[in-house]
Amino acid sequence: MHHPSPWFQIFRIVSHLLELLDASVNFYIYYFCNREVRARVHEMIGSLREQAWPSRRRCREMVAAEEEKDEDSSAKELRRMFPSVFQPAEQ
Repeated sequence: MHHPSPWFQIFRIVSHLLELLDASVNFYIYYFCNREVRARVHEMIGSLREQAWPSRRRCREMVAAEEEKDEDSSAKELRRMFPSVFQPAEQ
């Protein structure tokens, strides 16, 4: 098996780093010079942030919905198990 020379390995590493630098610089140029790109980046970061760290209001809504679902299923189960207790009172 042929191993590349150390100089070629260094050249390859430097070329990869320059490629990454080029992509990064392009991103920042587009970001600072183009309003549409800026808006799209903010939109993407905002949606990712909301998925990773939902707001307190959203957390409360999710917890309330989960509790409501649990109450509904347990209430249905209790009504099924004890139908005579949960029958409406006759007048």
